[in-house]
Amino acid sequence: MLEDDSFPIVDYEREYSEENKGKYLGYVARLAKRLYNEYGEFLKNMGDG
Repeated sequence: MLEDDSFPIVDYEREYSEENKGKYLGYVARLAKRLYNEYGEFLKNMGDG
């Protein structure tokens, strides 16, 4: 998590291909699940401040 409470998402592929779209979607889904599991309660309570 960054100082402003955001999360960086960085990915690099040497070559773009249609085949990679499924891979990227799976990657983003796993990352979102991980961030929710680790920071879910924090994110839910951010607006309570």
